[in-house]
Parts: sequence; structure tokens; C-alpha cells
Amino acid sequence: MSPHDEVIDVLLAQSGDIDALDRLLRSIQEPLFLRVLSIVRERELAEDVVQDVFILLLRKLGWLRDPRHFRAWAFRIAVREAVRGIAKEKRGARSTPDDVLEEVPDPRGMDPLRAIASAELVELVRELPVRSRAVLTLHYLDELSLAEVAEALDLPIGTAKSRLSYGLGILRRQLRAEERLID
Repeated sequence: MSPHDEVIDVLLAQSGDIDALDRLLRSIQEPLFLRVLSIVRERELAEDVVQDVFILLLRKLGWLRDPRHFRAWAFRIAVREAVRGIAKEKRGARSTPDDVLEEVPDPRGMDPLRAIASAELVELVRELPVRSRAVLTLHYLDELSLAEVAEALDLPIGTAKSRLSYGLGILRRQLRAEERLID
């Protein structure tokens, strides 16, 4: 869906057009789910969180002033709900398996060394603190600008840059440490 079509669908959905609302939710369902999954690390919890996010989007869509910011607004709600979902899980003492991250590219058709490196990088990103992981994945995987990431997470842009820098620093140190182990 083009940004122009998305703006039109937001306006139509705000006017009560169910078809436009359906198109909007379908267009963001997969990226939102993947983002939430990368934060909560558990498929079942991610599905619950995305369901809660959709309910919030339905309830609050009329409050969105600028339809051009729909996607960033939806991601902001999703990330907040994902963090809340983690907190609820911790309070409920339910374990979260670390083996769930389905964003690893399909290694078939990929150079074997590149597939291994990609899987290792995903594993390293998984280990980042939630705040840095959220900024890093929104910026690099969802290809949002830092301004959009800051808006999506309701942060000052300086904080988004700082969290990105912090996360990248951790990744660099981990990769250097792994290089030393290989040598």
C-alpha cells in the first residue's frame, strides 16, 4: 500500500468505512506482529499483544490528527503494548522461550556463509536490551527513519539516536569478541 493510499484509507476509516479499516489493518498486521514478536520473543504472547493493539487502534483511530503518521502511531502503540506484555508475563512468572524469532531469512537460496551470519546477527540482536532492540529493529528492519522511530516510541529524537548507538555498540563489541574467538 502506498503512503498516499494509506492516508486515504485512514481518512475513510475515520469516517466509518469498514473496508478501508480492514485494508489498513491487513497492511500493518505482519510488520506489527514481527515487531512485537522480536520484542516479546514468544509467538503466543505476540499474537495476544497484536490483538490488543488492533483493539486500541480501533478505539483511538478517530484521535489520530495526521493520517500520514498512521504507521508510526501504530508502531508506537505496538511497542508500548509489547513492553507491557513482557511486564505482565514477568508478574505472572510465565517463562518466555528464547527460541522464537521468526524473522531469520530463509537460508535456502542464500549464500551459506551469509545465512549463518544472518542467523547469528538475529541472535545477537535478540540479546540486546528491549529499548535498544526496539529502536534498532524499527530503524533497520522496518526501515523507519530515526525521526519516525522516535515518534513511534514517543521519544525525543536524541534518545532514539542514543539507544540506537548503544545497541550498535553492544553488537560491535559482541562481533569483535566472536572474531577473537575464531582467530
